[in-house]
Amino acid sequence: MRVLDVATAGPYNLMLLLGLTAALAIACRGARGVRVSAGWLAALGAAVTAGVLGARLLHFDGSAPDGARTILGGVLLGSLALFGSCRILRTDPRHLDSLALALPIGFAIGRVGCLLAGCCFGEPTDLPWGAIYDEHSAAFRVQLAAGLIGPDSPTALPVHPTQLYEALLALGVVVFVPRLRRLVHTPGSLLLAVLVALGAGRVLLETFRARETTAFAGLTEVQWLLAAIVAAGAVMLFARECRRETDRGVSEAGVLRTLAVACVAPVVVLVAGGWLASLDRVLILMAAAPSFAVLAVRALGYLATFEPVLAVPAIVPAAALLIAMQQAADTTTYPRTEWSLGVSFSATQEHEDRVVGFEASDCGGFVDVFEPYEIQRRVGGASVAFTKHTTADRATTIRLRGFAGRERSRSDADASDVRTVTLGGAGTAVTLDFRWVGITGGVAAGRLSGDSLRSDILGTAAVRVGPLEGLHAFGAINDLDPIAHSQSVTRFGVGYGLSNGSAVRAGIWRGEAPFVGGTIAVRGFQLEPSLAFSDDYDFRIGVTRVFR
Repeated sequence: MRVLDVATAGPYNLMLLLGLTAALAIACRGARGVRVSAGWLAALGAAVTAGVLGARLLHFDGSAPDGARTILGGVLLGSLALFGSCRILRTDPRHLDSLALALPIGFAIGRVGCLLAGCCFGEPTDLPWGAIYDEHSAAFRVQLAAGLIGPDSPTALPVHPTQLYEALLALGVVVFVPRLRRLVHTPGSLLLAVLVALGAGRVLLETFRARETTAFAGLTEVQWLLAAIVAAGAVMLFARECRRETDRGVSEAGVLRTLAVACVAPVVVLVAGGWLASLDRVLILMAAAPSFAVLAVRALGYLATFEPVLAVPAIVPAAALLIAMQQAADTTTYPRTEWSLGVSFSATQEHEDRVVGFEASDCGGFVDVFEPYEIQRRVGGASVAFTKHTTADRATTIRLRGFAGRERSRSDADASDVRTVTLGGAGTAVTLDFRWVGITGGVAAGRLSGDSLRSDILGTAAVRVGPLEGLHAFGAINDLDPIAHSQSVTRFGVGYGLSNGSAVRAGIWRGEAPFVGGTIAVRGFQLEPSLAFSDDYDFRIGVTRVFR
């Protein structure tokens, strides 16, 4: 089952995925004044993985059916994994405070999915806001087994919308987070205070929850267990605040230890893949994707000698690929689909004239003053593509790319005049491939920041005439690269393709310089180098993995 199938399988799946996405987006922003690190992203991935396992395994209600999930077990095991991972990776404890808003907001969104799906419902009620479910719902089956309704009843009895109660509880905690922030002083205690508040509210809301549990001293087994967990959390919070830990210098763990924690998620998916549901695998891989993207970019940065943090826009396509990797079916029949991921690096040097001011002319007017600049750019990025084959020689590809890098420009007139500009951009395109022709169209946007700030929206286009397997001609404008060049980039030439996907290409770059390149296909990987020859140069290399 593919990720889109998982997301559209029902309101529960969709809202749970939206809740996790919102929570991760807020958590990845980091705490105030703290830089998001690979260790923090790896800790988040490990926490979500543990949370998924806890939701499946730690059912405090013995009547829960096989395959059911419980938020209580998920939060308990996930919290333990989060605090443990942060200690192992020596991440800044202030990162934990970014979850003070992320956790309740994601929880509230997920509970809306429970309301729409009809799970986690409450006891029958006569209140005007009672939720009514049809004869196919879990509430109907439970009430029928309890003898509250007959088999001929059209619907179940109205029940307490406990899912909505819990969503409102979470939003209420969000409102009070600023107040809690002023009450606690130790980094990381804010998240613990939010967990205690959510747990205490859940103890009260369990009174309205429909469960097959016995009561002792007025409380159910689940309430007693929750009360014990909340009490333990309150003691931990009190102890942390009594120590009054202050912000200390943080020495994060090395890459190998970070990679070991990040690998927890894919190892769990590989080992327990048959037991986990499709939704569980998607949740785990969504949380693991950012840490792997950052680590991959860091490795690429070591090789390419440019700052790895600049390629953060590549996280989105890399995350999409990790999900697609797990969900894609292994089939070679037509029609079929393929997912592919590419990472790339390019280095460019060129000269251009820039307007630097105005001067008076002899005829009494003003003329522009141009000054030549030598420009060097290093750009990295990633792409994810989805290809649908309708026949053996007809396909449609949707592609998303992200870019980031750095530009250094030096004035020929003043060698000391060096300007550094940060680059970032993204683009998308659609390609229609037929046997004798291929057409690509799309749009790309780039932003430059630093000593200048502007945004460029570029159209992208490419055409191929001739078969992919054999001699063909091609041409491209901008090459779906919004920031590697500030001016329009054109390539045209001829190529020769082989049946295994390999190809050689040669042509003209920017209308003046020859270039050579090609594709080397080996075991599902495609290595794509390209080099242009002139006084300026343009070097590109990329690696793509195709999953059928």
